[in-house]
Amino acid sequence: MDRIEPDRLDLAQEFKAQPLGPHSRELQKVLSIMRWMPKAGKPIVVCTKPYEQWCVGELPANRCTAVTVLTEHSYDDEGEAFWQVFKRRWHVLTGHELPLD
Repeated sequence: MDRIEPDRLDLAQEFKAQPLGPHSRELQKVLSIMRWMPKAGKPIVVCTKPYEQWCVGELPANRCTAVTVLTEHSYDDEGEAFWQVFKRRWHVLTGHELPLD
């Protein structure tokens, strides 16, 4: 697998159910593709209060520049923050929004 197939909603559902794992071999391949996407603007999870609060952020093009933290939404569940990042990366890499909330 070298690209994410947008109709593989079963893999998105698997991630949503267990964002911190364990993950099936097929989902691990999807996550590997997501990890290797270009850095500039790549969605990431940012911990804003240790063990309490997380936000979505975006990596800068230049490593010497600060991460952009998107503070319009914060999450008190780390898994929910990872799910939000997963959905953003899915959209960037497939061109399709996930119909899952």
